[in-house]
Amino acid sequence: MPPESAADLFRTEDVPPLLVKVGGVEVFCWFYLEDQIELSFDPREVAGEDDLVALVELLAGLGRCTEKRVVLIYEGAPDWVILEYRPESGLVQRPVKS
Repeated sequence: MPPESAADLFRTEDVPPLLVKVGGVEVFCWFYLEDQIELSFDPREVAGEDDLVALVELLAGLGRCTEKRVVLIYEGAPDWVILEYRPESGLVQRPVKS
């Protein structure tokens, strides 16, 4: 039976991820929380500049649509940001180390 609302998807552990192809990279989208989307991919699938550009465009597109900060982090290390999109700048870039 399909869920009655999108919120129902967050109440169960057995919902499989959404799989999207971004360039040549398979990106798995997990919806654990109502205010967060977790994406995962195998960095070995990033075969060149076209794949990297496609991933950067995905980050920027998500940020523009949600008007929220979007970060690419190492798995299990939320403080180790690789790339980030900030809506105030409209750019995806490496974070500035302080």
